[in-house]
Amino acid sequence: MPVMEMKNCSYAPWGEGNGLKEFSFSLDWGEVAGVVADRNEDAHLFLRALAALESPLSGSLYHNGVRQDTGDYRRTLAYKRRVGYVASDAAVFSNRTLGETLLFAARYFDEVDASSIDPSTMALCVHFEIAEKLDLRPAQAYEEDVRLTILVRELAKNPDIFIMERPSMHLDHPSHMQVLDKLRELAANGMPMVLYTFNKNLMDELATKTVRIKRGAVSVEELGPTAR
Repeated sequence: MPVMEMKNCSYAPWGEGNGLKEFSFSLDWGEVAGVVADRNEDAHLFLRALAALESPLSGSLYHNGVRQDTGDYRRTLAYKRRVGYVASDAAVFSNRTLGETLLFAARYFDEVDASSIDPSTMALCVHFEIAEKLDLRPAQAYEEDVRLTILVRELAKNPDIFIMERPSMHLDHPSHMQVLDKLRELAANGMPMVLYTFNKNLMDELATKTVRIKRGAVSVEELGPTAR
């Protein structure tokens, strides 16, 4: 049984994109899908669809064999908690510090400080070198620090699926290399992932399937196991 599956789904256009014509897609443990698209908007829409951030015009989304009610936002919350989503529209709260952002799911309305972050999440902060910046609000931080905070927040979910759009976005070279190393680690541990990136070398290294989107038509090419 796939970790997630989309059956006969179609989606209205995002921005100036074409939308997504009816397609099916599945992702299981150990699989990494690389997305190739003729329009950024359609690739982004595909990622949003996987994360249940868009309601399909037709078709169904399943998580571990259970059909999700994508017509009701509240009924997809349990699924969303199991999806790590790092994309151009992922955001932090402007009126909270970066540290408080990491505690949002459990304690959004409490007055908290970075010392209450659990050790595994703090270890990620140390790894991505934002541990000393958690008392900053987004307006005080670099875009890179905000992006890395979002990454840590999504990894801290211990997700069933990890989705990332353009891993190099807003990152300098050292941070970009850290992110790529983390993606390799996740893939080696069998994390199901979907990546939209122009880094062909990374896709050649990690991808077990390719999702091609052209004029709204979606096709999936199985590549088989990688050499990792």
